[in-house]
Formats: sequence, structure tokens, C-alpha cells
Amino acid sequence: MKSQPASFYFMICLICLIASGILFLTRFRAQVPVRIDFDKQFQEYRLSK
Repeated sequence: MKSQPASFYFMICLICLIASGILFLTRFRAQVPVRIDFDKQFQEYRLSK
């Protein structure tokens, strides 16, 4: 089996993009109080279930 460098680099790019996206989301969340709304929704979901 011959290793394909193109798909390998594509996978690395994809992982980097996902990692940066997660970092950006966590930073954005820390600034904007979205977690409070999310917690409220989660509690309502648990109560309804």
C-alpha cells in the first residue's frame, strides 16, 4: 500500500481547522454569557425528560 500524501495533508489541515474552531468557540463563550442560556436549556430538557 502506497501512502497518499495529499489526503494525509488534507487530514492534518482538517484537524487544525477543527482545533482552531474549538479554541475560538471556547474563547468566544468565555466573553459572551452563552453558557447560562445553555445551562437553562439543558435543565429544562432534563426536566421534560
